[in-house]
Amino acid sequence: MIRHQCPGRKMNRRQFIKTSAAGGAALALSLKGGLLRRAWAASTDKTLVLRVGNIPENPFVHGANRHAGLDTVLSLFSSCERPFYQSDTTRDLLTGPTGIIHADDVVVIKVNGQWCYRGATNTDVLRGLIQRIIEHPDTFSGEIVIVENGQGRGSFDCDQDPGELGPGVHANAVDHSQSFNAVVSMFSGVTRISAYLLDTIRSVGVTEGDQTRDGYVAFGTVTYPKITTPFGTKINLKNGIWNGAAYEDRLRLINVPVLKDHGGAQVTGALKHSYGLLSMELAPFGTSPYHYLDLGKTTGTIWSAIRRADLHVLDAIHVVKSGGPGCETYSESLAPHTATLLASVDPVALDVVASKYVLYPATGDARHHPDNAGRLKNYLAQAETTIRGYGYAANSQESGIMVAHGVRGALDMMSKKHREGGASAIDVQRLVEYYYEGAWI
Repeated sequence: MIRHQCPGRKMNRRQFIKTSAAGGAALALSLKGGLLRRAWAASTDKTLVLRVGNIPENPFVHGANRHAGLDTVLSLFSSCERPFYQSDTTRDLLTGPTGIIHADDVVVIKVNGQWCYRGATNTDVLRGLIQRIIEHPDTFSGEIVIVENGQGRGSFDCDQDPGELGPGVHANAVDHSQSFNAVVSMFSGVTRISAYLLDTIRSVGVTEGDQTRDGYVAFGTVTYPKITTPFGTKINLKNGIWNGAAYEDRLRLINVPVLKDHGGAQVTGALKHSYGLLSMELAPFGTSPYHYLDLGKTTGTIWSAIRRADLHVLDAIHVVKSGGPGCETYSESLAPHTATLLASVDPVALDVVASKYVLYPATGDARHHPDNAGRLKNYLAQAETTIRGYGYAANSQESGIMVAHGVRGALDMMSKKHREGGASAIDVQRLVEYYYEGAWI
């Protein structure tokens, strides 16, 4: 695995000018042409994983709803892979014609709401992501839908496990009362947003052609949901947005799992999180073996044949060391504060990096090391084979993975890619100024 490391601490603008005037000028002059935002896989077999660490305990240091870690991830992603926002009229660090989120898109955000405490997706990260979506430069007119299938035990109120604090709301956030529903309520007055608990339709089988009912459609050995939001929007996870006559390509999917131990898969990360999209109750193999039989094939099929996520953001701000996937405590001894977010379009590579370099160092558990022979290694390899079989890039070997750490990683990445495409001086200037304005960690 090739790493581009970030400096341990950030210089101020004066220090930057003093220590790197020559190098900075050379870099700016050498990076010519359009800022490289084409998919990494278009020019190399390596897939890109972004890693951002040292996220402050209170992440909203740049203002209400602006999550420092998430902002850094999106800026890195936009610099190294493709813009977060799609726009034909605006072009800046996060925006360009090949961007992910169009102003009128329906954005589905998959969270882990099957558990609470540290076993659930961090709702501060969710809050920061929603804020970024609605800040689309062309004015966001679309819709945001939070989804989860907890297979009968999901809740957007984060109230499933009494645990160490007893009954009540136990969200994974700085404010433990900030449930998923609380976040939805926070934004309900400014955009079309809702939360759809797929548990409610997990036993309802429907056909592809049935546009009258919400439920699950069978696809080989997996299933996928068709739902209707409170605003009347009909979402088919595989085919897009139904307009009454045809499917429109306005559906975007962002996967936001939490990194943790799992008794069956060994690790819950981007791949395993797909089990909150399918229905295990309608599984052809039945509930129990569906967990473990062809785990890599199942997860790989969801993330390729059904829908390739536009972005996976892996929450490793706290990781569950053991006893997962649930976590009935905020205890640092069980769920240490690793203060990290990771992201990629390749869920296999993302899980390799996260398990080996974030979870395993926190646990020392050999089950969490992807190089060790066993279920995790086999599962990752099977997922890679499945995803590649559907024509998408995936890498379970470190030799096929590139990791960018922080802003230095972004600059190094652009410099390297200059030889294949280039970047203009104005784009480099925007990137550097954004960093020294304090928006980067």
